[in-house]
This record gives sequence, structure tokens and C-alpha cells, in this order.
Amino acid sequence: MDSEEVTALTRKDEAIELAAARGVTVLQRHRRDLSKAINMVSVLMTQLEDAALNRQAISEAIKGDDQPEGQRRRMLKAVSIPSHAATIRDLSTAMKNLVALERQAFNLDDGSDGEELAITINKRGKTVFDLTTEELMEIAKGGVVYRDSE
Repeated sequence: MDSEEVTALTRKDEAIELAAARGVTVLQRHRRDLSKAINMVSVLMTQLEDAALNRQAISEAIKGDDQPEGQRRRMLKAVSIPSHAATIRDLSTAMKNLVALERQAFNLDDGSDGEELAITINKRGKTVFDLTTEELMEIAKGGVVYRDSE
């Protein structure tokens, strides 16, 4: 093998490494963003629950407040049952979409059996969170991180 062939192979290996690293970075960012979004939906659900449980007190406070009639009407509408029903519907839809994206990001139901990945990770008691960047890159390239004899 001459030096040009070695250089070409090295560049190809570097390109593969770079692509795998980029893929790992994207997956990690997606997982982090999904986690933040799921937490935000949970916070909003908690706020909605608090407003629903205290609807009467909130309504009375709004009615007793010295606000212009239009603003008072909007505030009362915001704490009304139909408004809360629409909000819970929207939050439920958001959570449904986020859970589906999270399952996709973690390859939980991608249509394949996932058997090889499960073997490579779970036989050693590791989860995706326990893997190093190098191990994630190996998986991203289609490699096997651990192989137990059976």
C-alpha cells in the first residue's frame, strides 16, 4: 500500500469518526432538550392543577380586584373550566408528542428488535447513560461495545 492509499484510508477513518461524533452530539442534545421539555410540561401541569384546585378563591380575588371590566373578564376566562380543559388537552398532546420523541431518541420502539443493542449494553448491567462517549460513538458507527459469549 502506498502513501496515497494510506492517506485516503486515514481521511476516510477520520470522516467516519467525525460523523459518528457529530451523531452522538446530536443525540445527546436531543435527549437533553426532550428532558427539559418534559419537565416544563410537568411544571405547567402542576400549575394547572393548583389553579383548578383553587378556582373559587382565584375567581373571588379577581371579582374583588379593582380592574377594568374587560381585563376582569379575560382573567375569569383564564381560570374557567373550558379554558383549563383546553390547556390540559394541549399539555396532553405535547406530552404525547414528547414521549414519542423521547422513545425515538432512545431507540425504544424503532421497529427493529433492538436485540443486539440490548445484549451489548444490558449483559454488563449498563444503560445508555452509563456509556462513555467512545462507546456511544462505536454504537453510532454500527459497532458492538460489549459481546458476551453465550
